[in-house]
Amino acid sequence: MSKMLFLARGGGLMFSHVTGQSIFADLPFEVHVLVDKRSACHFNNVGDHVHVEIARWSDLQAIRERVAALHQQYPFFALLTLNEQLMELAAELREALNINGVGSAQTSRFRDKVEMKRCLSGSSLRVPHYAECTDPEAVYALQEQFNKVVIKPRNSTGSKGVAMINEPQELRAWFDKAVSPGDFEAEEYIAGDLYHINALVLDGQAVISATALYLPGKSTLEFIHGAPLETVMLTDGKLKTRMEEASNTVIQKLGLRQGITHLECFLTPDHEIVFCEVAARPGGGGLIWMIEQQYGVNFSRAAILIEAGMNDLAIAGQQVHPGVVGLQAFRPGSQMAIVKQVPGPSDLSADWINLANIFVEPGNTVMPSSHSTDYLGVCVISAIDQADFIEKCNLLNTWFYQHYVIETF
Repeated sequence: MSKMLFLARGGGLMFSHVTGQSIFADLPFEVHVLVDKRSACHFNNVGDHVHVEIARWSDLQAIRERVAALHQQYPFFALLTLNEQLMELAAELREALNINGVGSAQTSRFRDKVEMKRCLSGSSLRVPHYAECTDPEAVYALQEQFNKVVIKPRNSTGSKGVAMINEPQELRAWFDKAVSPGDFEAEEYIAGDLYHINALVLDGQAVISATALYLPGKSTLEFIHGAPLETVMLTDGKLKTRMEEASNTVIQKLGLRQGITHLECFLTPDHEIVFCEVAARPGGGGLIWMIEQQYGVNFSRAAILIEAGMNDLAIAGQQVHPGVVGLQAFRPGSQMAIVKQVPGPSDLSADWINLANIFVEPGNTVMPSSHSTDYLGVCVISAIDQADFIEKCNLLNTWFYQHYVIETF
């Protein structure tokens, strides 16, 4: 019998519903999962239709050979990953084994921050001025023109490796330390609030668009200060419509026919929408739970069903929450610490808390965040409106830190 091949490396937050049930539990086909040893626990007791095999992702050639051998046995009718770092491998394997799905050329448009900007050049959506770090003169010219620039890895996620440059000497220091400048790009700093638009795409059209604001000072980059991540859905209004139009422009220009996209855009003080970056996968860090609570569809499970050609099942169960839903995630501070006490279920209980997951235990060593989704815990919150969400975040923050006790080094 043929199966779907699923490549899993980390990403445990992507594999469950907001209720805690596995997204694999009720799939109507067999799945063979290649997963790292640490993440295999997320596939325990999900059903006999899911076959789990431990993989060593440090040896990609061995993975290629194993996948080719497995394909001879089944063969695979589809191949999918939700891990950003495995997207190129998944595309390569589809092409090598003649499996339907997104190929290498299109994958590059959703991975390479330079390529995605090139594709969007000339569109109705403003794209930041940028330069490749293989051309230092162009980067220095960019810094001279805009004063503040941002240097980003071309194909990384979660704000890891991002550097803010304010002066020429900071730029010189960056180049002096850079081991592989070709892995980075620079772009003008865009002042404004950051939004994310998450689209479920069928036949080139967004069927569901979930738009949310990262609250100022509580977005992806603030992990370096230990600030919580807070994001809340937009459910109506002109801004939501404009953000969805921007998302549709990106989907059309980058040519995605089927799947899930996670787009980030800035809204400037002049109310201009400016492209930041986009991925062809569900948003990480628990965003799928927030979207599921708001719209009734888990985007990770939907991605699997779309890859299997089961579009109707992917969007089944749609419903709209009567208020707004948001997410609050707690992140470590700037010092290494030993956890002494964590909140229990009764400490984070209220009828407006849809989910409360704590990821640390007493005795754990907690390191400073190196990634925007290095969480201590995450909560999904229902609220009347954005103001009510902020009020509830403040209350939940108080509850959390009343019961989270650490000893710093």
